[in-house]
Amino acid sequence: MTTDVSAQPSAPPPRNEPPGAPEAGPPPPKRRGAARLLLKTLGWTVAVLVLLVALALGLLYGALTTERGTAYAWQAAVKLLGGKLTGTLEGGALANGVRLRALRWRALDGSGTDIQIDRVSGRWELTREPWRFTIDYLHVGTVDARIGASSPGSNEPLKLPQDLRLPMQLEIRDVQVDRLLLRQGTSTSEFAHFAFHGRSDGRRHEAAIERLDTPFGAVTASAKLDGVKPFPLTGDVGYSGKVRDEPVQVGGHLSGSLQNLLAELDASGMKLAGHAEVEATPFPEVPLKRATLSFDHVNPQAFAPGAPLADLSVRAELQPVGQAVGQAVGSGGLDGATSGPDAAGASASLPSSSAAAVTGSAAERRAQAASSTRPPPAKPLAKPPPPRLP
Repeated sequence: MTTDVSAQPSAPPPRNEPPGAPEAGPPPPKRRGAARLLLKTLGWTVAVLVLLVALALGLLYGALTTERGTAYAWQAAVKLLGGKLTGTLEGGALANGVRLRALRWRALDGSGTDIQIDRVSGRWELTREPWRFTIDYLHVGTVDARIGASSPGSNEPLKLPQDLRLPMQLEIRDVQVDRLLLRQGTSTSEFAHFAFHGRSDGRRHEAAIERLDTPFGAVTASAKLDGVKPFPLTGDVGYSGKVRDEPVQVGGHLSGSLQNLLAELDASGMKLAGHAEVEATPFPEVPLKRATLSFDHVNPQAFAPGAPLADLSVRAELQPVGQAVGQAVGSGGLDGATSGPDAAGASASLPSSSAAAVTGSAAERRAQAASSTRPPPAKPLAKPPPPRLP
């Protein structure tokens, strides 16, 4: 039997190594391949992140600009809040306005807060160059709000803000609320026909309440505020209503700043004519700085049925304790339908936080009342007639 020599593997050539040298190990792995794998992994990671961000932006854009996307976003919000928010989205998109019906928010923490709104409709837009958010209109039907128990508030005084500027311009053209019911415990307060508009260029803010019907009468107000310290402020406020079926009007003007606020009020009605000036510092612990009151023809019975009928004039200047002591000067007289004892029984009191000295003609009124109630002197008895002579 012969063996094919060509089929056998050829022996490796002899190596010219010195005897006793260690055998060489396998060649080390190439570092270039590891770096290439790391770059490829980072590239895929960045690509996936960019894709996820683009997908999220697309979903957000769709939720903001399309009605279907807004409907999906509304359903997701209702599910995520777990029963706190309910309502029906009738149409619209978040980017330019929505229409809601039977909207309700309930607090599930046991506080009892429950807010229901029968209908809401609005239209708005966000524009660029410059950035401006414009509310064309926001109309709300009836708001039925039950206010639950709130946590005890802090006794710390308010702090003056450092800046009141906005990051963009704002324009609110028409906000209306037909009816507002505020329920707290067993009491219910009703407000109606609220109309509001305002605007801001980021620094200078303007706002106006065109109308608000309260349980006491109709209120109007307007104000302008600078968003940079010391926050200069100007404004006007008005009230018209009835007290015991008699018309009353109050007008006021605000000036100064948030640090030092000045208010002037004028009141008329029910034969009353009055003027008040109040200087306040809202953020220190004692907000009242000075108050000057001047009212004529004040009838206490018009404000409290059990009070005496009178025609009083009131002059008062009040300041907190620790400042210069003011004076409260009061004088009163009686009209034709008022009896002396009723006027003498009337009294006034000043708050304990103010120090004042009271002067006036109260002693004279008491003397007049005493003299009017003193019985007349007894007439001397008539002398008996002389006896007749027979």
